[in-house]
Amino acid sequence: MKKIIIIFFCFFASNFLAQDNLFVKVKEQLKKQHPELQIENKLIVINVWSSNDAESRNANAELNKTASTFEYAKLKGGRRGMIAVVINSDESENLSVITLGKDKITKAIALSKADLDVSAVKTVAFDSDGNKVYSSIPSKDIFSSIQKLITR
Repeated sequence: MKKIIIIFFCFFASNFLAQDNLFVKVKEQLKKQHPELQIENKLIVINVWSSNDAESRNANAELNKTASTFEYAKLKGGRRGMIAVVINSDESENLSVITLGKDKITKAIALSKADLDVSAVKTVAFDSDGNKVYSSIPSKDIFSSIQKLITR
């Protein structure tokens, strides 16, 4: 009986207390592609976008502005600020680079969707432990949502 309870507890803990897989994969890609970047104790905000979706491109612009403002702010779940990540869901990597340049996205870090399951993701924020802070944030609310996390 004890074994069953222990196995059940381990299964429960691994499924419900584990970090989100997207968070883990994005963090791995950030470490690999940007080793100079300090990602510990930072909020990670991810926007999945498409070049033909105006709302997701607006979210990129808002996320870029938010990253410029709160990059080093003391935030709940990110004592050392935040990192903005944009992931393009289009097939064309070249179109992604051109669109980001045209939209003047300079603070947000562009990552490839390879090895990431982003099919059901829009804009999501994770604290430094990998817990979802916000999910499906509308573009007009990105700045104010992160602003609410400021600590003194």
